[in-house]
Amino acid sequence: MISRLLSSDVPVDFTGQYYRIKDGILLPRPLRPGGPPLLIGGNGLKRTLPLVAKYAREWNAVLIPAAEIARLNKQLDEYIRLQGRQPLDVRRSLMTGCVFGKNQDEVEKKVSLRTRGQRIANDLSQRGMVVGTADEIVQQCQELARVGVQRVMLQWLDLDDIAGLESMADGILQRLTE
Repeated sequence: MISRLLSSDVPVDFTGQYYRIKDGILLPRPLRPGGPPLLIGGNGLKRTLPLVAKYAREWNAVLIPAAEIARLNKQLDEYIRLQGRQPLDVRRSLMTGCVFGKNQDEVEKKVSLRTRGQRIANDLSQRGMVVGTADEIVQQCQELARVGVQRVMLQWLDLDDIAGLESMADGILQRLTE
């Protein structure tokens, strides 16, 4: 329904299981032919990835480790081909949590605070978070790139720690864009 509204210059009708439109038109018209590129986020094998394959220009995985992304990427490639598209037609991204520390002691302290002492850094990494010092974060992002992730969105939840965010950016950005 959204794709039809974004790509049609004339009113459209649609009758589906949940929604119905009669003479629907999207105004103002999108500036891009066919409308803006759609990004669909989620990790669902049965519903999300088939929808990505059919409609999206970008798949955004959420909080999963590199090995799981690699597995889902292969399945997504199959779904995309079944739609008559090419795997390169769909960009791959990841939205995940991030814990950064200038050294290992600071990383462990932040992890302990965030998890109320229930987890260590490795536990969070195994769940798909990017955790560590600048060197470790660069390494984890490079591993994500190796399994097909083209963009990583790190959720910085330490909202009052702007100096820490700047320190992480100084430590990783140039190394990841080379």
